[in-house]
Amino acid sequence: MESDIEQKEKPQTVPSPESIRNDELLSEKKRYPGAEDWAPDEERLFTILFSRQERPLLPAHWDIDFRDIPVAPSVFGLTPTYRPIIFAHSHKEFQATTALIRLIDLTKNVRSSIQTGKRAKASSNMKKTIERYVAWAAEDAGYLHLDYVPNLMVDIVDDGLDEHRIFRHVERRMRALGRLQREFLRVDRHVDFWDVDGLRALHPGASNAALLVEKYMPESDADEEEEEEEEEEEEEVVVEAVDTADQEPTTPVNETDEQQTTETKAEQAKTPTTETTHPSPSQPPSEDYASDSSLSYIPSEATPPHRPPPAPPTYSRRPPVVYGLFILRTSVLLLTVDSAKDEAEAHVSFHVDMHFTDPHQSVWNALTVAIAVCLARDELMARAEDFDPAAVAEESDPDA
Repeated sequence: MESDIEQKEKPQTVPSPESIRNDELLSEKKRYPGAEDWAPDEERLFTILFSRQERPLLPAHWDIDFRDIPVAPSVFGLTPTYRPIIFAHSHKEFQATTALIRLIDLTKNVRSSIQTGKRAKASSNMKKTIERYVAWAAEDAGYLHLDYVPNLMVDIVDDGLDEHRIFRHVERRMRALGRLQREFLRVDRHVDFWDVDGLRALHPGASNAALLVEKYMPESDADEEEEEEEEEEEEEVVVEAVDTADQEPTTPVNETDEQQTTETKAEQAKTPTTETTHPSPSQPPSEDYASDSSLSYIPSEATPPHRPPPAPPTYSRRPPVVYGLFILRTSVLLLTVDSAKDEAEAHVSFHVDMHFTDPHQSVWNALTVAIAVCLARDELMARAEDFDPAAVAEESDPDA
């Protein structure tokens, strides 16, 4: 046994703050369904959100524009490990900070709408403000005036739906956004991919990017809700039929009637039938059909002909991670899905829920939205050569 002196002389291993923080990150990650299969960009988003209070998110020189806003000093700066996430690619720094300040003010504006009895308008105002920030990001990256395929959507969820239908709505739209990316990046892309003229009447005022998403929706929300209601009604009918069958009373059998029936059957068995079936001389008896090799060529109707599985599609580049900002009442849900995966395998991942009625979260709400938008912007900017100039330039807000 070692003495106390020898034990004290041994160096004590103390875990570093970095290792402790990494263990906390891994532990937190286990709480997210589907996290074990995240794409690298989903991993990066999760890591940034997890450590956003401890890492620089904005350029150091932006602190002048935010001097009247209670932003933590750790948000500004540049370290050898981390670079800012929210910044301007162009030289229009003032437009960049103005767009972010507008996002910070969104929490205050939402609270004002509720206090003045205009809660119904809060969601639409939130969508408009976030879309203006998305437009700034597209202008900053230089693809706003291109025919680009969006990798981020902003959408309002009907708060009258139950939890199941809310999940289905969000899931369907995220999968449609991923499907859009795959269809665009296919080597054998369909010739009418860009044709959205038939949707303009249904979605007046929508941009080409928004119409493309609608084009690749499998069906309308209303149709799906009707189908779900019909399925629920059919299930109720089946349950009622089973219950009725279980509860149906059986008719009692009289012992005398049962005896007479048995005797009648016995007499019928003894009496030969007047008509006897003889096999035709041109065909074998029925029991010989199974062994007749001349009939083996007849294909079975229940077994379809074997067809090889279709070859997987080929893409010009790996389909990216897509992002969704879904507005539910006065909250914003941030979700992602890896569009490179097949729809049956791709998991729609929830990352964070931002409450725009909490006055203490106005800065962090804005920064979280901006993180997602800027990550999506940088991904599109890296492959801007995939897009051609738009025939009709999208209108942008000059003050964004």
